[in-house]
Amino acid sequence: MANTAEQGTAQQGGRQVQVHIVPWRENCSLILPSAVVAEVIYHVDTLTPTASSEWIRGVISWRGLAVPLVSFDPLKDVLPEPITGESRRLLVCRSLDESSPYTHFAIEFYRLPRHMLVFEDSFEQIVGGVQPEHDWPFIARAQLAKGDVFVLDIDKLVSLL
Repeated sequence: MANTAEQGTAQQGGRQVQVHIVPWRENCSLILPSAVVAEVIYHVDTLTPTASSEWIRGVISWRGLAVPLVSFDPLKDVLPEPITGESRRLLVCRSLDESSPYTHFAIEFYRLPRHMLVFEDSFEQIVGGVQPEHDWPFIARAQLAKGDVFVLDIDKLVSLL
């Protein structure tokens, strides 16, 4: 990878995209298109999930909707450790799949997200997970000064719920 996502130099080609960089694991962040971010919420109780998917940790109530809280536990052996000792926050995101039973989903994170512009070609494409038995809800990754970032594949993640 010739350029990192944070460099964003004028020499770089490709389209710029507005994203949220969300601190998510130790030295690891998620990148989400800004268009899917609905709200950052605090102090929300998680209810027992009604679905049986291993990708759902629980359900939260948000604006009258039952929103699944995503669990990345199926990948816990191949992803960095979760952040500890920080205040829990939830990022509510819109699903891009209109046929999905979930119009929104939530992701747990611990530090404030940053909004920024990045070049599409700043990322290294990920073909699949580290191990073939894992479903892999990411489409790209990059190395930033503060650690790895993973670009979340919204459609793939929603299909796993």
